[in-house]
Amino acid sequence: MNSSIQTAYKSAKPTACYFDERHKVFHLFAENENIDFGLRRYKANPFILHEPMEDPEFEFQIEYTGPSEVIYDPVNNCIVPFNEANVFFMPTKETCERLHDNSHLKFWKKSCHKVHFQDPHTVQIKMVDDSQYYVFCAGFKIRAFKNIVDCPSHVFAVPRDEIIEIIG
Repeated sequence: MNSSIQTAYKSAKPTACYFDERHKVFHLFAENENIDFGLRRYKANPFILHEPMEDPEFEFQIEYTGPSEVIYDPVNNCIVPFNEANVFFMPTKETCERLHDNSHLKFWKKSCHKVHFQDPHTVQIKMVDDSQYYVFCAGFKIRAFKNIVDCPSHVFAVPRDEIIEIIG
């Protein structure tokens, strides 16, 4: 048995049990007020990034193709894809994908497109949490903090209470 499961159930109080003779399975029910396996659930809210090429008629489009949700095990530095419709099982050596410096590369698809870089569809603004927006507007200008500046070629955060305007 996984040692973190043993630790989590150490203070559990049995509430009921029975033996299913037909299936030869023993069922034990227990209550435990505080269970923390140390696992963290993360949801992807990805951007489709656009990157200019030397030829101004073309651009790279970089799109996230990985799982929409994962369970991260910080002790083993690995992830398990997760879906609300699936039953979640504790990560094991077989199911947990270990992370390393280039792990993220397999979750991204890079392609070349002949499009105008300042296509309005390349502007993306997402509110990920209650305190800030995440913005991608490369190729445009942005009015924020009483200034007009070129949008950077990466995703950046803006406080939610700041009024912004994309100019392009």
